[in-house]
Amino acid sequence: MKVLVLRNHVPVPEGADEKDLLSELDVIRASEGIKRALDARGHETRLEVVSGNVLDVLVRYDPREWLVFNLVESLYGRADLEPYVLAMYESQGFTYTAGPALTHYNCLHKNRAKQIFQSAGISTPAFHVAADANDLGDVPLPSIVKPVAEDASIGIPLTAVATTRAELRERVDSILRKNHQPALIEEYIEGREFYVGVWGNRTPEVLPLSEMDFSRIANPLQRISSYEVKWEEGTPLFDITPAVCPAEVDGDLAEKARDITRRAYRAIGCRDYAHADIRVRDGRPYLLEINPACDLSEGMGFSKQARIAGYAYPEAIERIVLFAGERMAGAA
Repeated sequence: MKVLVLRNHVPVPEGADEKDLLSELDVIRASEGIKRALDARGHETRLEVVSGNVLDVLVRYDPREWLVFNLVESLYGRADLEPYVLAMYESQGFTYTAGPALTHYNCLHKNRAKQIFQSAGISTPAFHVAADANDLGDVPLPSIVKPVAEDASIGIPLTAVATTRAELRERVDSILRKNHQPALIEEYIEGREFYVGVWGNRTPEVLPLSEMDFSRIANPLQRISSYEVKWEEGTPLFDITPAVCPAEVDGDLAEKARDITRRAYRAIGCRDYAHADIRVRDGRPYLLEINPACDLSEGMGFSKQARIAGYAYPEAIERIVLFAGERMAGAA
């Protein structure tokens, strides 16, 4: 199969601290690894970088021949433009991995995703969207405060959980100023945190569960997947919070986590692959969010879960391509 691997350009603003760009720089590693994996499986691949108008790249390829492996997560450094890239693929007749555009839009805007989960009867923490530092709603404290339309833990520091109205106001104000968007105030679910990979279309298959091990963080309000924990590899905080896969979890709780993941995958319209974030309190799983195009870097979350399930990295990447390929015109 002919596969066009597309990733976004990663701008490095003058004077930027590289640690603030770790999540964006990861797309470079992922794109190169995916190309190598598909080459190893005998596919004809090209790797292109989108820095502006995606049509400047697409015009050189025939959508009847080339499938797009989409890794364009932002344009001009803005994550909220990702759905427009997917819509452009669709307008030009390209089949692409994950999607569709509306699913990515809804998942990126966390409040919309949570409304969909609630409509589907899926447990998710109580929430409120604050566009003003004085509009704090009535979500129970403690609450975790996040940018409403970011991914990859951007805007979630170790101090993201607020225990008083004054702390809540301070966190909301910080996001309004630094992230230039409303803040999502979400009930903090104190308990275990699982990451659950799922792939396929006709019959989605849930991969072995991963658990973030927060046991060496003394403060229970800091046991969160903050930006420091998720991306600052080699730091003390990163090193003491490993993701354990397969997770040590009893059969009943594991099945509850798998069930809520499958239901969310279908409810929000994911395709090919995704990753769900789940917290558990008193034996009850709460869906935080689902990422419809999660990180596929070799050795990281999703690919590690696939390996535990018996799929080497090149096989796992090829499987995602084959799921998407079923949608190409003329596919059997």
